[in-house]
Amino acid sequence: MCTATRYPEALPLRTLKAQVVLKEVVKFCTTFGLPRVIQTDQGSNFTSKVFGQMLKELGIKHHLSSAYHPESQGAVERFHQTLKTLLRTFCIETGKDWVDGLPLLMFAVRESVQESLGFSPAELVFAHTVRSPLKLLKKQLIGKDTAPISVLDYVSSIRDHLHKACELAKTHLSEKQSKMKAHFDKKTFSGSYVIEQKLSETDYVVGTPDRRRKKRVCHVNMLKSYPQTPSMRINNSVILGNIDSHLSYLPRSQREDIVRLLQKYPTLFSDVPGRTTVLSHDIDVGCSVPIKQHPYRVNPAKRELMKAEVDYLLQKGLAAPSQSPWSSPCLLVPKPDSTFLTKPDSFPLTQMEDCVDKVGASKFVTKLDLLKGYWQVTLTARACEISAFVTPDNFLQYNCMAFGMRNAPATFQRLMQKVLSGLGNCEAYLDDIVVYSHNWEDHIRGVENVFSRLNDAKLTMNLAKCEFAKAVVTYLGKKVGQG
Repeated sequence: MCTATRYPEALPLRTLKAQVVLKEVVKFCTTFGLPRVIQTDQGSNFTSKVFGQMLKELGIKHHLSSAYHPESQGAVERFHQTLKTLLRTFCIETGKDWVDGLPLLMFAVRESVQESLGFSPAELVFAHTVRSPLKLLKKQLIGKDTAPISVLDYVSSIRDHLHKACELAKTHLSEKQSKMKAHFDKKTFSGSYVIEQKLSETDYVVGTPDRRRKKRVCHVNMLKSYPQTPSMRINNSVILGNIDSHLSYLPRSQREDIVRLLQKYPTLFSDVPGRTTVLSHDIDVGCSVPIKQHPYRVNPAKRELMKAEVDYLLQKGLAAPSQSPWSSPCLLVPKPDSTFLTKPDSFPLTQMEDCVDKVGASKFVTKLDLLKGYWQVTLTARACEISAFVTPDNFLQYNCMAFGMRNAPATFQRLMQKVLSGLGNCEAYLDDIVVYSHNWEDHIRGVENVFSRLNDAKLTMNLAKCEFAKAVVTYLGKKVGQG
């Protein structure tokens, strides 16, 4: 689909191999010319070397949309829904195969006025309205033929019409987008505000400094107290002291089994992240010269938050004062050629879909989460020096693996596979662990095995994000359990 004119093209293919797709792309280009940019999803046919080489030879830039983010090409995704609806209706009403109706439906879509542009896609591409069945019927009813014009006048009128149509389409699209944005922003939260004066039992003066009217009188029914956002850092000791309320959905006997496991491994639920001895994270930058960067400027509010986080790191021994020649504002430092200094670690992550599928129709599902998992992995001496970071108030270096390090996911996935290797009915994607079983005895045994492995590795769990023996849990963004 052309995103400027919304002109769509749909072709039935028996296979989606790169060679077949390229053949159809070339056919399309012979009709409409070579585009400057082609945007696709990250399918293997589009990311193949032959597809990329062909686009390079044709001088076409290739943009890939974000994985699992269809909004990056919303116009095409929305057209897919429209086309599927049309094909379904065609097949039901005519009893024919969808391939037979595809050309007719595409003709109807192209000659229909696009609501956001105000013109039909065909009119914006060909600079005239196509001769559709309705146009034919109109001509038959009116019975008038247009007077012939010269070729020069026809070409001139086509150019003028195309220019005016494009300008009007841009204006119409901008107006529609502004209207949709205004409609979407109606429910936007604004506040919080302070009540400055009480006029009566029901009327109050509220200060609104970020609005056109700096003050306004509001009825009490329009006011709602603003809840302060609670701290997201909930200690394990607090949850353990009230564990029965967190397991209230379980029968008493099953609840006692879970509590017994929690009490059997007290070091698993410390308030401070543990330090594993299974492996350490290293940073290999080759022969690169140390790079020094200055801290980013931040507003006072963010500076206080940064200071509090640094104090937490120092208090828990996760960072220490540094004298390293390296200095970075907690980001990887790019070279002038836009490549990263750190050599990559190609250890593969577990496929998220495989983790979700393996849970299947399990009756009992337990989801476990590690307490700041990256911080439980120590750094080598070389990595500690390279990890030095600077804030407006401190110059420190990490003693543990920090969030944002290039190879941190690969290192942590390697750690989890070493710790949990050989255990059945258990999957781990980074620090998200799921244990699943079809009966209670197997489930308790599986959870205890995982606890034992994590305890031996000196890892710590985050009880606030753990869910024990539920029928359905949200794991990796998907509802899993009970099929």
